[in-house]
Amino acid sequence: MKQLFNVILAWGQDDEGNYTATVAAPTEGAAALLVAEEMAESTDAPKFDDDADRQQWIARRAADVVDIYPTDVQLRQDLGAQFADELYPDGVVREINLEELGRILSENRDRLLLSH
Repeated sequence: MKQLFNVILAWGQDDEGNYTATVAAPTEGAAALLVAEEMAESTDAPKFDDDADRQQWIARRAADVVDIYPTDVQLRQDLGAQFADELYPDGVVREINLEELGRILSENRDRLLLSH
C-alpha cells in the first residue's frame, strides 16, 4: 500500500541546498528513489554522460537523505496544534483518526470549501 512521504534530499554540494518533494510510495526508500529520479529530470541536475551515469547519480541522491517522514505524522501534529482548543478542551492530547476525519470531510465538503 502506498502512502505519502515528505522527502528532503541533498543536491550533493554544500552550496547547492536541498530538494524537497512529496511523493506516494510503499516505503521510505522507494520515496527517496522517486524524488531522486525527479531531481534528475530537473533543469538543475547535471548533464549525464549516459544512463549508467544517471542511475549512479540517482542512487547517490536517494542515499543522501536530509529528512523523510510520512505526511500523516506532520498532518496530525499540525491539526492538533491548529485546533487544540476544539480537539482537546480537557487538555488531554489524543491521536487524531485520519480515516474518520476523511469521512467527516467528505460528508461536509460543501460546508468546508469556499466558493470562488
